[in-house]
Amino acid sequence: MTNAIVPLFCTTQLDATKAFYRKHLGFEVTAEMPGYAELRQGSDGPLLGFMAPDGERWQPASGQGLVYCFRVEDADAEHARLAREGVPIVDEPEDKPWGERGFLASDPNGISLYFGHPLGTEVESSAAAK
Repeated sequence: MTNAIVPLFCTTQLDATKAFYRKHLGFEVTAEMPGYAELRQGSDGPLLGFMAPDGERWQPASGQGLVYCFRVEDADAEHARLAREGVPIVDEPEDKPWGERGFLASDPNGISLYFGHPLGTEVESSAAAK
C-alpha cells in the first residue's frame, strides 16, 4: 500500500524553483542535497520534489501539460496577492462551470498553478446541470 505520492519534477532551474515556492506559496525546504530539494507547505501540507537533471536518467521536464491545483479560501484575494508579487498570471479569476472560482498562474518551469475555491452549493448544482 502506498503511503504518499510526491511529484518529483526535473528542472534546470532548481534554485529559482525553490525560491519561488518558498516566497510565493509558503513552502519550506524539508530535505535538500546537491541537485535535489523537497518542499512542504505547512507541517502536514502538500509535498513537492524538484531535482536537477543528471544527463543520463533524468532529463529536464517541460512544465507544459502539468497543473498543480491549490484549494484556497479566496481565489480573488490569492490572485491579487500573487499578481502584486509579480507571479505570472495566465488566466484571470472566473467562475468555472464545475462550481468553483479560480485562476491560473505559472511557476519558473512553466508548470500551471491553478488556484480555486468552491462556490456555493446553488452555483455548484446549477453548473452541474448544464
